[in-house]
Amino acid sequence: MLCLPVKARWFLIVAVMALALPHTALLAGQEGRAGKEAADKPGPAEAIRKALDQAVTLDFTSQTLKEALDHLRDKTKINFITDPSLEQTGFFNNPMPVQLKVNNGKLRQALNNMLLPYNLSYVILGDAVVVTMEEMGVQLLMRQRIDVAVDNLPVGTALKNLARTHAVSLVIDPKMAKETQTPVTLHLEDVSLESTIRLLAEMGGLKSVRVGNVLFVTSEDKAKKMRKEDLQDMQNPYRLMPNMVGGFGAAPALARPPLPPPAPPARRVPPPAAPSALSVDPSR
Repeated sequence: MLCLPVKARWFLIVAVMALALPHTALLAGQEGRAGKEAADKPGPAEAIRKALDQAVTLDFTSQTLKEALDHLRDKTKINFITDPSLEQTGFFNNPMPVQLKVNNGKLRQALNNMLLPYNLSYVILGDAVVVTMEEMGVQLLMRQRIDVAVDNLPVGTALKNLARTHAVSLVIDPKMAKETQTPVTLHLEDVSLESTIRLLAEMGGLKSVRVGNVLFVTSEDKAKKMRKEDLQDMQNPYRLMPNMVGGFGAAPALARPPLPPPAPPARRVPPPAAPSALSVDPSR
């Protein structure tokens, strides 16, 4: 067995560490770059959101809504899906043709303009764009099931990452800048997107309020005030009054047509008089 002096052994150890450190640093740098590239790579929903910003030229004059969506799917390579519950009613074969002309405009705006006359909207779910009624779309977006793994991240960063990954509109109150730095850790599977955002906000001492299709993260007092205002709006008897004319797929009317005046009462015509029993036949 080879025995080395103490000084020689220390020299050997230092030399091995000196040789190993550059290799370790190289591996760490490669892993760091790989992690950064993975983090920078957009997820399916984020990629769809970016694809909706592409410029398109369209000229629809006589196509049905289904034909127009099929054309967009082929042209843009975006997976447009129609709501199955509306498909069963034949909604997308509505005889009212699509009237839309776009010259090098954003696909997002063109899609909104195309769906507006039919009272439809769209949401991004995963790698698809689902065309449906606005309220149904909001429910589908907020209730989609997701997995989440957050480890000691500032709550503001965790919320923004979640919103970007799932293409949901989220706004954080600028006045809560200090609170958004609170570190949080959360691991969940198969839970709704809205519930996840509410839990993260709660862990950071914040509250989440839904405003249409937007989630607003703010203080508890402001959230309570906003929910109270929403409740008062829900109790407004005029909120749900219909403001539409026409039939299936009709666009909202700007004003209601006046009701026709009531018809005049029908005049009663007296029955013809019966012949008199004392009448005499003039031929006699």
